[in-house]
Amino acid sequence: APPRAVIPLKRPRVTVTATRRGKGVFSMKGTSRSISSGATSSGSKLKSDELQTIKKELTQIKTKIDSLLGRLEKIEKQQKAQSEIQKKQIEDNVELIQEECISENADNSTEEPIEGGLDGDGEEMTDGIEEDFDDDGSN
Repeated sequence: APPRAVIPLKRPRVTVTATRRGKGVFSMKGTSRSISSGATSSGSKLKSDELQTIKKELTQIKTKIDSLLGRLEKIEKQQKAQSEIQKKQIEDNVELIQEECISENADNSTEEPIEGGLDGDGEEMTDGIEEDFDDDGSN
C-alpha cells in the first residue's frame, strides 16, 4: 500500500497507519464471544488476553476502514475526473454551437445580396417559359 502515503491532511489517520498488524477477515461472532467469555471469568491474565484480542480485532477493523477509505478516495477521484471530462465536453459543445450561430449570422448577412440575385433567376425562369412557348409555336 505505498500509494496510501499521499493522504489529505483532513484525515487524522496518517499517524496510525504505522501500527497496522493483522489483515485477517473480521467476524462479529468472534468478537461477541471473546468479550462475553472474558466478562464472566476473572484474572489479570485473562484480561490481558482479552485486551490483546480486542486490540487485534480493532486493528483489523482499522485496516478495513483504511482500505474502504482508500477505495472511496479512488471513487471520488474517478468521479472528479468524469465530471471534468463532462464539463470539457459541454464547453466544447457550447463553443461549437456558438460557432454555428456565428456562421449562420454570416450566412444571414450574405443572404441579402443573394436575394438580388434571385430576381436574375426569376428572369431566367421566364426566359425558359418563353422558350417553351416558342417551341410550342414552332410545332
